[in-house]
Amino acid sequence: MNHRIFSAWVAIASFLIPSIGLVTISSVELAVATSVKISKAANREPFYSKAGRFSINFPSEPAASNEKMSEELTIYSFIVAGKEGFYQVGYYDVATLQNFSRKEVNKLLDQLPSIYLKELQAKLTNTKNIQIGNNLGKEFNFTVSGQSGRGRVYIVKDRVYIATAIDTRTAMSSFLNSFRLR
Repeated sequence: MNHRIFSAWVAIASFLIPSIGLVTISSVELAVATSVKISKAANREPFYSKAGRFSINFPSEPAASNEKMSEELTIYSFIVAGKEGFYQVGYYDVATLQNFSRKEVNKLLDQLPSIYLKELQAKLTNTKNIQIGNNLGKEFNFTVSGQSGRGRVYIVKDRVYIATAIDTRTAMSSFLNSFRLR
């Protein structure tokens, strides 16, 4: 699953920055998230990424990785994977996004879930427009390997954020609803 997640990130990055091209997983060293026991303690402090300028309530400490794809693109990802569920937040910056109009951002957001899920070999089942503050986003539901998942993608100035979860409906909602910009 982790290699497919990385492939999905590369597909989106390639869509946004055609000059980076597609990278095969075998040519990339990826810090793989280890399978961990997910402790869903209600009193757990939110995970905070100072560089990523976000916080979110992961069910346990995430494995962090970053991959420099080109001079203009580094993908940052945080993952918790276990038998009980899968949680992921990632982001990267694309300087040209700052020049996009709201209409262009909306058009791009309409395409990103499908691109991301195609690489995961997942089926998109539903989408809806969302916002975080004044920033546009898209929520999407999907199925993969017989499991249901939910994700959200936001474009904040020149940054693309994607948060996804596969777990119970309540756990996915709790995770995604805890995402905050800092």
